[in-house]
Amino acid sequence: QVSHHPPVSAFHMENKTAGVFFDGHLKFNYKFLGNHLAGLPEGLGVVRLSHHDEDYTVTFPSVHIRNLLLGTMYYERGGTV
Repeated sequence: QVSHHPPVSAFHMENKTAGVFFDGHLKFNYKFLGNHLAGLPEGLGVVRLSHHDEDYTVTFPSVHIRNLLLGTMYYERGGTV
C-alpha cells in the first residue's frame, strides 16, 4: 500500500525466465446503493512480454455485491478490461 488516505496499492510481479512482467496501481471507490455495494476501481496495469517486446495496458473490472441485506448474496464483475 503506497497511500493510506486514500488507500492506493501498487504492485509488481515478474517471471524473468518467461519474460513476463506485470506492474500496476489500484484505488477503489465504493458506493453503497441500498441493497448492494459497488466497488469501482481506478488504476492501470501494464503487462510486459519482454521476449516479444510487447506491452499491454489493462484496466480492472468493477465489482457489485448484490443482496447485502435481503435475499441470497452474490457478486458480479463488469466493465471493460
